Amino acid sequence: MLLAVAIRSRIRLLTAQWMIQAWYLQGSATEWPLK
Repeated sequence: MLLAVAIRSRIRLLTAQWMIQAWYLQGSATEWPLK
């Protein structure tokens, strides 16, 4: 039970980190005025 929660939180953290990284790379590539 606790292991499932830990794995789920780890997956959520990794996906959030990947989305932020992809968003940052996309923003820096297109040079958005958001900084």
